[in-house]
Amino acid sequence: MKWLMFVALGLFSAFAFADVKVECPEKAPEHSLIFIVVEQGDFDTVDLEIWRGDSEVPYEQVTGSTEGQRRFVFTGPPGAYTVRAFGWKPGSKPEKYKSELAIGGTVPPGPQPGPGPGPGPAPDLEGLAKISYDAAMAVFSIGREAEAKQFANAYRSVSSRAAALPGMTARDMTNEIRKQLSSIDNRTKETWEFWAAAITAELGKIPDDRDAYIRAYREIATGLEAVK
Repeated sequence: MKWLMFVALGLFSAFAFADVKVECPEKAPEHSLIFIVVEQGDFDTVDLEIWRGDSEVPYEQVTGSTEGQRRFVFTGPPGAYTVRAFGWKPGSKPEKYKSELAIGGTVPPGPQPGPGPGPGPAPDLEGLAKISYDAAMAVFSIGREAEAKQFANAYRSVSSRAAALPGMTARDMTNEIRKQLSSIDNRTKETWEFWAAAITAELGKIPDDRDAYIRAYREIATGLEAVK
């Protein structure tokens, strides 16, 4: 399963045993993407598991992870989560690590920025527009802003066309967006797999209704247009 949504807020914990270091937030707001960073160290491989009670939670590896370091992202409903990492070396039992994470509730503010210029405030977005924006901001690409505009134009175009054509169904919109996105080069689409997975999952939650899809496509475009 591939679906997601982001947050840079929250307290972060780092737990390190032997050569592996894992960083993840201790708390995160509801409706947010949570990033986890795993440094592989001297292990041949490191596996990650995320659990909510007895259910394993799906996650996605973020495109652009560097050598020796892997970045993951996931989201989920409010509740308590357990993050486990397993480091593997030939001929040895796996080293096991665990951290706890809470989603929802009050999250303390992060550190205040020091003097000097910094990034501007995040846009005031809600719903699918925020999900689209947050997932897009998690994409690692030098051309992220221009690429976001490509995707935004496609969703904006289809939503406008559907609004003007009463006979256009949600299925028609889905087919049309596929055609629009087919013009985007494969390398860009591969880089944006993370964002696409989040959007696909969210669209799966809405009714198979043209008006709902028109609203959703507009919100997706709005989130993408806010990417700077």
